[in-house]
Amino acid sequence: MSDAPFLAATRTSYDALAPIYTEVLNPDLGPRSRPLDRALYTAFAELVKAGGNGTVADVGCGPGWATDMLHQLGLDAFGIDLSPGMVAVAQRTYPSLRFEVGSMLALDLADASLGGLFASYSIIHIPWDRRPELFAEFHRVLAPGGQVMLGFQVGDERRHHTEAWGRTVDLNWYRQRPDDVAELLREAGFEVTATIVRHPEPAEKTPHGHVLARKPADVDVRDVSGDGQTGAWPTAVSSTTWWGAEAHRARSLAAQTSPAQYAVPQDDRHVKGVPELLHHHRRPLDTGRPRKHDRDQPEERGDRTSTA
Repeated sequence: MSDAPFLAATRTSYDALAPIYTEVLNPDLGPRSRPLDRALYTAFAELVKAGGNGTVADVGCGPGWATDMLHQLGLDAFGIDLSPGMVAVAQRTYPSLRFEVGSMLALDLADASLGGLFASYSIIHIPWDRRPELFAEFHRVLAPGGQVMLGFQVGDERRHHTEAWGRTVDLNWYRQRPDDVAELLREAGFEVTATIVRHPEPAEKTPHGHVLARKPADVDVRDVSGDGQTGAWPTAVSSTTWWGAEAHRARSLAAQTSPAQYAVPQDDRHVKGVPELLHHHRRPLDTGRPRKHDRDQPEERGDRTSTA
């Protein structure tokens, strides 16, 4: 596990909060009580199950509330948290579920082993400039066709807390812009399927955002490159990917057959249907700090159910 100072500070802070966490935040007043949040959890679960691999990691699981909800939705869910104190709370509360200590920046999981990865209000403790590294790690552990769902408070600010509920802490909160998160996921190789922002409820101070994305299914690109080699298409490949690949093969064959007759564009972005899986024309992204974040103000705890 990385010994980065912000990780050590986050771990120590949530260890201090763990004994009183569930006394202060009532799980029955969290996502379970909000119809829209329940609908998002259900949609994520259905997408994961449709892919045929129901193993899901709740990364930054905290006391395990979300892990249990995902389990109740029929997924083989387990929780990972940076804080041993939080993991102990989760294990006592949900003894039939699996929980383990770990860092989301260095997950102790095999490549392509998960059907889904869920991170509810846990990426908010990761510095903005570490998000490309974080999302690359998420991409690594997801199987082709695997789903990811992220939840966070919407905004541009970084806020620091030294006290929470009478306990000494050393915690940074990094609010997120959904469009920024979506673009970073694309840069990491994901296909973004939805970005959702809901307005704050009476007890909340900020909008809340969710981004759902999918790791593309494997494609044997040699089979569509026109070089004569063949390969089997996996069953999970979407029709959009298939038709785009067929278009790419047709252009390649046309160019080889009669180069003078066919003007094949060098930049295939102009050809409708060719997916980014085959053509990586992406604009550079400034992965540093979001805009308007130079004010450090105290932040409400909000409805957090997980840690970095």
